[in-house]
Amino acid sequence: LTTAMEDVQETVTALGTEIPVGPGGESAGEIIGIALGDQLWDEFSSTTYNNIKSKFNTLTNKTGKTVPFFYCIGNHDHDNNGTSDYTSENAFVNNFGPTNYSFDMGNAHIIVMDNVIYTGSGSGTISYNTGFTQAQIDWLNADIAKVTGKSNKIVVLCVHVALSKSSGGDAGTQNAVMGALKNNFKNVHVFSGHDHVNNNNLYKGWNALSGRSIYEHTLQAFCGYWWMADISSTTGCPAGYGVFNFDNDD
Repeated sequence: LTTAMEDVQETVTALGTEIPVGPGGESAGEIIGIALGDQLWDEFSSTTYNNIKSKFNTLTNKTGKTVPFFYCIGNHDHDNNGTSDYTSENAFVNNFGPTNYSFDMGNAHIIVMDNVIYTGSGSGTISYNTGFTQAQIDWLNADIAKVTGKSNKIVVLCVHVALSKSSGGDAGTQNAVMGALKNNFKNVHVFSGHDHVNNNNLYKGWNALSGRSIYEHTLQAFCGYWWMADISSTTGCPAGYGVFNFDNDD
């Protein structure tokens, strides 16, 4: 992770200078980072949490301020000694924060949700389904109701498991989430991880208010052997990460 974050730091420093962020070469505005899950890889000690957070906290913008990182929970962030989905998330919540939350970034409304439903019994074995609970759907609808001017906003849903690749879960709950987004926002994008490959998926027929399809961006693994050994993607993509510029509603 140290080596990977050094690369990210070079990119952040170059934004708006060597790397333009707009058609006129505009300087970058506010910069944030979003980690799409599996930060821990089944290591739940306080030492591991502190080590991971310290690595992410080294990233600074061109003014020297720390770039805030937001975290999404992955299957390897669920404690497999937990006896329920709720208890398996306790350590993550205590160290990184909630598993379902939202915030605004300019004209973008960003939503982070947990789509890993842990089904283990505390035996130390990873077991889970993918999807959303009814409680999460209710929370999402309440969150959307509070967003002003949403018909002219872009929404970004951040999850761990790609919606296009999820299995073992309830397709109805996934459709409910996608439907709530497309029916309320001008454009809808989804950021996901988990798969260790880069992939782009357009959900034809699932159109946002602009008429554009929901667009999912799946980003490959970011660190460890997948980074240093250059074996991160079976598609042939080099190790990397996504850099996205939010420009008004696009």
